[in-house]
Amino acid sequence: MLKGSFQLKFNRFTIKILSKYKIWIKILFALILLTNFMAHKKAGGSSRNGRDSVAKRRGVKLYEGETARAGNIIIRQKGTNYFPGEHVAMGKDFTLFAMEDGVVYYKQKKQKKFNGRVYKDTFACVKVVA
Repeated sequence: MLKGSFQLKFNRFTIKILSKYKIWIKILFALILLTNFMAHKKAGGSSRNGRDSVAKRRGVKLYEGETARAGNIIIRQKGTNYFPGEHVAMGKDFTLFAMEDGVVYYKQKKQKKFNGRVYKDTFACVKVVA
């Protein structure tokens, strides 16, 4: 080892430095350590949320006792929660709409399904008022 020098160990490396530069080398290594291993900003993280679909506006549009004109939508639904009754038809997207002018009413009827079970189904109907 040289006279007036010292050894600085950094991980697996050993560096021989003259002692008059000792303080500057230590400051330099401290700065390197700080910049490499400490973040200057808090980690933000990435969110996997933040997406949503537009509402479909499904549901009952005309309740019992309300007047419906021919073509008025009575119920918008996905699947057959309600079935078409008298003077009501079903669209290809399961929308129930009035075929005649009149007053909306609902009735329940027990129906036997193909598996033999009996279910109570709700039918949307329009009572034609002359």
